[in-house]
Amino acid sequence: MRPIGKKPLSSKLSESDFSWLSFMYRAFCILKSVARVSGKAENHGQTTPSLDPLIESSSPRQLELAEVEPLDFTPAPVSLIPDHGLPGLQQVEEQVSVQDAPAAPGGIAADSDRSTLFVILSDTDNDLASAKNTLSYIGLLKNDGELINDLSGITLIHTGDFIDKKGPDFSAVEYWLWLQEGARSRGGSVKYIAGNHEQEIWQKIRAGKVYNRNTKQTRELSEFIGSMDLFHVVGSTLFMHGYPTLEFLRVLLHFHQVTGKDLNAFNLDHYRRAFGSIDGLKQYSYTREDRKLNYLLYDLPDASRYYKKQGQKIGDILMSLGIATVVHGHRPQRSGIQMDFEFNQWIPGVRMIGNDTIVKRRGIGATVIRDVPGEELMIRFINRKAASSAQQRKIRGYFSRSGTGARGTDAA
Repeated sequence: MRPIGKKPLSSKLSESDFSWLSFMYRAFCILKSVARVSGKAENHGQTTPSLDPLIESSSPRQLELAEVEPLDFTPAPVSLIPDHGLPGLQQVEEQVSVQDAPAAPGGIAADSDRSTLFVILSDTDNDLASAKNTLSYIGLLKNDGELINDLSGITLIHTGDFIDKKGPDFSAVEYWLWLQEGARSRGGSVKYIAGNHEQEIWQKIRAGKVYNRNTKQTRELSEFIGSMDLFHVVGSTLFMHGYPTLEFLRVLLHFHQVTGKDLNAFNLDHYRRAFGSIDGLKQYSYTREDRKLNYLLYDLPDASRYYKKQGQKIGDILMSLGIATVVHGHRPQRSGIQMDFEFNQWIPGVRMIGNDTIVKRRGIGATVIRDVPGEELMIRFINRKAASSAQQRKIRGYFSRSGTGARGTDAA
């Protein structure tokens, strides 16, 4: 082990010095976690301790010395259950080994309410007109704006940015809550995924901001955001707001390896617990600036460059998780058309779909997926250029076969 020397703390650290500090920090955290695990196990007989993910920054030169200090916030995203043992330093540094994970072609997620048809909306940003127009085009809304009577076998997914972070519209919040309740009462399923707009709004509320000076509405807004998931997996498809990062996927795979749980359990076990503090939530908040060492999801300023460098590793982990398709929003497609097979040259075997078609300007936009076990995955894109009457009939035909009733006439 090489000492740093007598270099003053205020001087700039070399890359080798930083690596040595990083190594010592990781070792310190692991020893601290071992002591915590042992102590709690002896005193209480049961515990589920936490350990911050020790992930190397992609840009170590940009980190300041202060970032090497231990971060004290909860909850940490990876729980280490004593019965499974504590991984060694090398395993923590690498997070997971994809060879250790069993291949799961059907996805490592339990489908308790297995739908066959999925409607995915993204980045509506306070706009309800385009959302209603899209749902009407598909056939989920009647002419009077009410939901159709039978939604069995159908799941509506919104991948985040329901509202605008600069000025959240409370009528939009009320509509999405109404839609969620109405869909469930008609046999359908609704999954709401948090976007960076919702996460930033929650952080401001936690810091004391009261929107429209209305405490009740602000509390309801905070609760609405807190009820959302970070991601959702169905079969072999992952739905999330932004681009999946290597750090996040490593932790997700590690979570499954250690606990043996369904991937979606990560939302309740870890993401929901992150609402205990602003710093805790920032781990997942697609931060653009001042990214810390422990952040799992962050904004990619140059996604092409990132996936060119990390795509093979990301693809390997996704395949180990049984994920073959990723549908996300967050990155606007200026053409108004979904980006299909995004970065396919760098993530072979994974179909990534950018679903943010700037629907607020276009007036219509969604991705429809028909996933029937034993059949090929069927994906259709709805946008201004593809919203023809012929496609409408075809999509409504999917709906009529997903449940018990003929939905085409119900929506008319």
